[in-house]
Amino acid sequence: MVCGGGGGGGGDGNKQVIQFGYLVLFGWSWPLASLCAFANNLIELRSDLFKLSSCYQRLSVRDSSSIGSAWMEVLHGLTIISTITNFASLGVFVLFVHNPSTDGGDLTLMGWNVTAMKPIEKLFWIVFAEHLMIAIKSLLTWCIPDVPCTYL
Repeated sequence: MVCGGGGGGGGDGNKQVIQFGYLVLFGWSWPLASLCAFANNLIELRSDLFKLSSCYQRLSVRDSSSIGSAWMEVLHGLTIISTITNFASLGVFVLFVHNPSTDGGDLTLMGWNVTAMKPIEKLFWIVFAEHLMIAIKSLLTWCIPDVPCTYL
């Protein structure tokens, strides 16, 4: 059967949050992951369009004011954890992997010679940058409302 059994799309939000989690947590290790996620979303958009127009002709409309506080908390936690994970990966690269004698010279970041820094200085700047990013994210979360003013 082309349309398959089952009911509504209760797992759609779950799939999207899992995909977002993989992308923000591990997207740095394979940069094409975002392109693959985009292609997946396009294909899923078309398949959902087919399902809704061919299999489920009459849709029951359920009004909702938001995606739900549980999903918002999950997405908030994912952004914090992904920031920590990405900066930790940067720290592992800068502290342990990069070797100036074999990698072709000094590592510079925004004009600073990172290779000349002591390991504790590198660790301090990585932790500082990570905390700064989390503070910026928290500030933007506080400044931008969840619901636009036109809908209030």
